[in-house]
Amino acid sequence: MTTRHPLDLSALPPAQRPPAVEFDGLLAELTFNSKPIINNLTRIAGENTSVHTAIATVLELRLALAPPPLRIPLLYLLDSVLKNIGEPYIARVKSNLFRTFKKAYDGMAHEDAQRVRRMLKTWGPIFGSEMLTLLTKTADDLDAKSAQNSHAHRVMHAPNEPVGFLPPPTAARSALRVPHAATQLEGHPFAAAVVSSYCCRCHSSMCAPAGAAPAAAKGWPASWVAA
Repeated sequence: MTTRHPLDLSALPPAQRPPAVEFDGLLAELTFNSKPIINNLTRIAGENTSVHTAIATVLELRLALAPPPLRIPLLYLLDSVLKNIGEPYIARVKSNLFRTFKKAYDGMAHEDAQRVRRMLKTWGPIFGSEMLTLLTKTADDLDAKSAQNSHAHRVMHAPNEPVGFLPPPTAARSALRVPHAATQLEGHPFAAAVVSSYCCRCHSSMCAPAGAAPAAAKGWPASWVAA
């Protein structure tokens, strides 16, 4: 397993780099499809719209760098932010959406690709039919490319092992605003869930009642949990 390398944040203004680094540290927890972690990260994004460019940039960069199995939870988080928080994230993400989606979808396993396609169908009201058509066509092209590569792979017997990530050290002081409400569940404190809990299955907030608290997200840094 290789080290989770720091991101190149040089394109961000200096004032936006500390919150970007800190959000990236929290994002290291999202290594599997976890509704509690997605809800908490969505809430943090909603509490920090003043640095939405930093947060969106971190998501885009990690989607580009992550191995295919780790892209699904990152895409679900992006989907949750778009649907639960909305602007200013929608406009920021849309400006770079084609490139972000293409890098994220490329090389995905068939089952993961089908999950992304189901999510993609819900993006029409967010980005419009023209963008949805473009992204769907991109997915079709990448699926065709993947089928060709898969055939060549079977012929050559080439290995294809995903690379994992290790979380970076957590910053001593918080550069982001974090919800102060905390709940105890199974002995683990965690930040309060978003008002509308995100459903990773149907990609909406309709499956959970408003204000429902998710199961605890274990392993949060102490500086991010309210006293």
